[in-house]
Amino acid sequence: GLDVTGDITSSGNISASGAITMFTASIGNGGINSYASDLYIDVQGGSGDIYFQDSNTSRFKFDLGSASPAIHAYNNFNITSNGSFSVDVPSDITLDAGGDDIHFKDGGSTRFTFNLDSTPEIDVTGDFIIDGSGGIKLDSATNNIDLVGNVTASGEISASGGLSTLSVAESSLTGSYGPE
Repeated sequence: GLDVTGDITSSGNISASGAITMFTASIGNGGINSYASDLYIDVQGGSGDIYFQDSNTSRFKFDLGSASPAIHAYNNFNITSNGSFSVDVPSDITLDAGGDDIHFKDGGSTRFTFNLDSTPEIDVTGDFIIDGSGGIKLDSATNNIDLVGNVTASGEISASGGLSTLSVAESSLTGSYGPE
């Protein structure tokens, strides 16, 4: 094998049939460094972007040159975890779906979908339970709130305005109802 202590400078490619092991590599004004099993990539100057390519086709890039660093995928981009996956941010989380839908799945099965087109809605597969131990307020200042299917309440349902239904059997109502 060839052991070199010091710098190697090349105006062309450096290749090997086996592994090339290095602890520090300077590339332009930046560098790649390995410390205690961690890998550091330091991009200095320029746009600050790191591109990952396959056969000279960009797959994704880390955009580090702006005030809001970002990861850009050029095709479909999946994150897979063999365990839990957490997103912990000190501020807001923004999901921006140009295809109008955000799907939430469990074990590959869609549980609910946020449809974000001109009439936004939540499509639910199975039961949808809202736990209102701290109280729930549905506020729709300009539109109606439509509930399709059965609605079960173990407490009171109150309205400051009118409450309309398609049909209600009087025998199923308790308390005061009807015109006064």
